[in-house]
Amino acid sequence: MPKNKFGGKHKHLKKEQSIEKYNFLKPGNELMYAYVSKAYGNRMFDIVILESRKTVRIHAQYRRRKARISVGILIKVSCSDAFTSEYYAVEDICGENETREVQKSDEYQTNYRMITNEHDIVNDESFVQFGYEEAKLSDEDDDSEDNDEDDDNPYDSEEPDLDDL
Repeated sequence: MPKNKFGGKHKHLKKEQSIEKYNFLKPGNELMYAYVSKAYGNRMFDIVILESRKTVRIHAQYRRRKARISVGILIKVSCSDAFTSEYYAVEDICGENETREVQKSDEYQTNYRMITNEHDIVNDESFVQFGYEEAKLSDEDDDSEDNDEDDDNPYDSEEPDLDDL
């Protein structure tokens, strides 16, 4: 059997470090930046357009092997008025460098901050948070009322009675 001199059969799957190439979009362009705020099943997403802060639900037809749409990323969308209603299509996913440039730019900086603060998972109203301090305070208040009524109950004592075991 001949010796494989060219790096094996999985050489084409090797990650190559490539330089991210992008064109920064100015407001008023036909392509727009949008922030992915929520993901539904079957490739449905809620996006917020940075220029107008308008929330739109789209069906993502964008498929690439290594680039996937997820919540919290920046994408480029285009609007088509050819149909009866506005139709938004995903054109590209922004990389890390382009996202940083949008965050720092004068045109999009304030809208991007407001949108990310609104749709951050920690600040989301649907996120369940438990207030342990509030629960402890209300339990102590209830216990103090119960202790005033029944002081002769042996099961309320802190120390277990070893004779009962």
